Amino acid sequence: MARILVVDDEKIIRYTLCGLLEFAGHETIEASDGEEAIQLYREALPDLVITDIEMPKKDGLEVIRDLKADFPNVKIIAITGYEPDTLPLAEELGASYTLTKPYRTGELMHVVHKLLEGAS
Repeated sequence: MARILVVDDEKIIRYTLCGLLEFAGHETIEASDGEEAIQLYREALPDLVITDIEMPKKDGLEVIRDLKADFPNVKIIAITGYEPDTLPLAEELGASYTLTKPYRTGELMHVVHKLLEGAS
């Protein structure tokens, strides 16, 4: 299916999300911070990025801004559980969709499939 980059500083969140995506037939790549995410995106050019907002080194807003600057067509889902007020800014910077933790698994998978099919 698709290659998806999962970016979150919490290992259990990455593990759970990657397991869900892999069960749906997708290949996943993991990054624990924004700097690693940018590097992995450049190397692997995944079809979709799912990023947390609050992270060390480089936060999700910076990831969105940097990826959109270099790869304008990148599809990004931004997720946060700490600062839901940052989600409108994530959309302004180019996130394709935003979610608040805890999110419903069905909603996340619907958005993943919608974005991978080319709808936004």
